[in-house]
Amino acid sequence: LFCNDHLTCGANADATFTYSQVPLVASEARAAYDLLTKNNTSLAGREELNRTITEWFTSRRGGFDQTRSEVPVIVNAPGTGKTTLLLSLATALEILISSDDTSEKRPVVVAFTYNTDMAESIPHKLLWPDADEDQRIKRCVALRMLYGALRSMGCSGVKTWPEVLMNLQAGGLAAAIQDPAWALRILEAWFGTEREFVVAADELLKGVTERKEAATTKQIATQLHSLMDYSGRHVILSAMDASLINSGMSNRQPLFLPFGHLEYADVEAHMKTTLEMDPTKMPTAENAWKLRAIYAMSSGHARTLSKIVRAVKTTATSDTRDNKRKPPLDSIIAARFWGSLPGRSEGRRRFT
Repeated sequence: LFCNDHLTCGANADATFTYSQVPLVASEARAAYDLLTKNNTSLAGREELNRTITEWFTSRRGGFDQTRSEVPVIVNAPGTGKTTLLLSLATALEILISSDDTSEKRPVVVAFTYNTDMAESIPHKLLWPDADEDQRIKRCVALRMLYGALRSMGCSGVKTWPEVLMNLQAGGLAAAIQDPAWALRILEAWFGTEREFVVAADELLKGVTERKEAATTKQIATQLHSLMDYSGRHVILSAMDASLINSGMSNRQPLFLPFGHLEYADVEAHMKTTLEMDPTKMPTAENAWKLRAIYAMSSGHARTLSKIVRAVKTTATSDTRDNKRKPPLDSIIAARFWGSLPGRSEGRRRFT
């Protein structure tokens, strides 16, 4: 169902978290997000954030009632860095578990989304016509978990999400899909029974408003944070909706996590390289101003930064008035610079 060749896909006890293959990030934005894997990348408030997640993890390991453990939640508007923070936290938690003396093996990371590489909706009414709403919600979450785990754990030959959905319909395999707890049992069969799980779910609100796989984000969130009732199963949620935790039916409370952003020093080399500049050389005064303007427009958020840099490069390379090839920033004069940026009206107000 999921891989071109199940014998060679690598879903086994030796598989480890592979950041570069998580399905949360579109390929064109990968370079910007990859900054988070570098040791010198600085997120504002990173120390406080790491301390918060470490204390949360320690409390779960220290015998705290698993059914009352808080759920780490990232909530904010679009383009404000939710996915960036979610990936950073999943990576940090994976390292925490791997370095813990009581952990024999590295955890299985189950990172999935309702966006980007997994944007296509599951045709749940067609796949499970006799199931009720609650059953279909459970099966949709379970299916996304399985696919997200295979991608996150670096398995090879994993099919695209649309291919998986097509095969699920054509092959009559939908009846086998059950619920998130069942999905973890399947993952234990694939990756080993002695491993902990880090479930990182992104864009839950889109699962409701765009994918139509649930009526509320609470329905999706409950399916996920209920997995935390057992030790060794850790869940982090991200959405634009603050009403994630079903407090009326659960002892759990949300642990809202603070936001951070990339510092200019961390993204300067990336911007220069993308815009065909020598990252080792000092830019001209005008180009230095342009680089700073690009960073300011992004507010230090990886996805926004990537979009702006691509827009600048596209605008520059599409300008054929000068036959002599110049680096993108050099080919855009200051007077036309704002016109090449997304959200330019807001940016012009900020800098004039």
